[in-house]
Amino acid sequence: MQLKDLNEGRDSICVSKSMGKLVTDLNELKSALSSHVSVGAGKLRRFELFTNSITVFISTDVFRQSQPQLRKSIEVKLPFHCADSDVLIRYAMFALEKIYQEGYFFKKVGVIFNHLLSKNDHQQLNLFNDSGISNVNKKTTVSDEINSKFGNNVIRFGVQGFKQAWKPKDDLAPKSYTTNINDLPLVFAK
Repeated sequence: MQLKDLNEGRDSICVSKSMGKLVTDLNELKSALSSHVSVGAGKLRRFELFTNSITVFISTDVFRQSQPQLRKSIEVKLPFHCADSDVLIRYAMFALEKIYQEGYFFKKVGVIFNHLLSKNDHQQLNLFNDSGISNVNKKTTVSDEINSKFGNNVIRFGVQGFKQAWKPKDDLAPKSYTTNINDLPLVFAK
């Protein structure tokens, strides 16, 4: 089995995580989804990719059979290839509102970016439009620079919220000995 180069062409990018609690509120789902879209859009820009199709999905907890079950997804085609967080979040919020139904306890929400196109590829998608790729706007570029310098999510969209009660609890996660120097155990010799 051969290892695949991470920078080699990708078919899609998926960002999803089970939430730390069951969520019924649409605004809380929007907060979770917009955070996932923002992370996915960052991956698109890092790999110099653009998407023109996003799939938004939600699902209830399949292990709680006593509760009503629902799994839904919707694909939204963008009129152009894009890697801009604010544009992708707007389309994702539109998609979420279309598939959301009251009365369910949702455990998972996520987004998949499909039909990826490299920055170097040029594809005419419309007879009257010579470029099929939308440039990343200055706000996104500046916020990426600030977030990379001062830490993740220093600057974020308002729809992402500040409490983010939907996030899983990190206090039970194991230490990151291999990726965070602050988690390395210290040993003193006498």
